[in-house]
Amino acid sequence: MSDQNRYTMLVCSLPHHGPLFGATRPPLSRIRLNRHLALLEPRDKTDYDTVSRLLDWSHQGRRRSDAELVRDAHRSIPELANPLAQEVVEWRLDVRTLLAALRRRRRGEKSPPAGEAWGYGRWVPTITRRWGEPNFGLDRVFPWVGQARTLLEADATVEMERLVMTAVWNELERRSEGHEFDFEAVLIYALRWDLVARWTRYHAEGASARFGYLVREGLAGVELNALAA
Repeated sequence: MSDQNRYTMLVCSLPHHGPLFGATRPPLSRIRLNRHLALLEPRDKTDYDTVSRLLDWSHQGRRRSDAELVRDAHRSIPELANPLAQEVVEWRLDVRTLLAALRRRRRGEKSPPAGEAWGYGRWVPTITRRWGEPNFGLDRVFPWVGQARTLLEADATVEMERLVMTAVWNELERRSEGHEFDFEAVLIYALRWDLVARWTRYHAEGASARFGYLVREGLAGVELNALAA
């Protein structure tokens, strides 16, 4: 089977995502997605695994420090064979660096940590040089940075999450143009799947926490033997 036929069949077998914030669960399970991804050509599968590892921040801080992530990125990104894969990873790491700078400054840091690899990408020198400016002079590059700063300062965690995820979702949509039945289309699909899974998990965890709070509040002062009655 040719690569073209392989990827045409693969893309056609993937269910439509739908809107990012309208889903209650991903369009297919992680197990089913992995089965589809196992059909990638070996070189493309290697690229996907590298991208997935570099963008897996669910355990960041417990498994990898910022410096370790930066070293991994410098080592791994040049090894990516696919140009779009390189571009997507670099853009996502640019976003992560920008958000890390906003959070550091929010904690009261007067400048980036000297002698420490805390960020990755082309904008690290700009952020360092323009640390004292509200948006690091990057308003044109990341038009949403001002809103992100405002939400961060207001501790509006959910709204901040939605803003950044929307920016990533839209960027992936833009980069999907011209790619319908190829590896790039599959890669973007998988990255958008990650966003849907992350949001629905975040939403479910929030609902569970709210339910637990309501239960605790509702049972406050209730005798245990009354519950057993």
